[in-house]
Amino acid sequence: MHLPPTALWPNSPVPSTTEWTERCLDRLLRLDPVLDLGEARDVADDMSQRAHWRHMQPEQAAETLFLPIGGHPPGGAG
Repeated sequence: MHLPPTALWPNSPVPSTTEWTERCLDRLLRLDPVLDLGEARDVADDMSQRAHWRHMQPEQAAETLFLPIGGHPPGGAG
């Protein structure tokens, strides 16, 4: 189910879907500047529709997406 961009998630740290998506997109592009803007926007939009991600700050969600499998940053404790 895709919600409209104006949909609000009251239990999300950022209830506005539009704001959440834009902040996530910004962080994705900062993490990997060579990402295609359209593809990165699609990823951020998809993430904004999923409760798993919406319970996080958008920047944290973007950073979590970039974690290696196993959930720890490179060189971190595992």
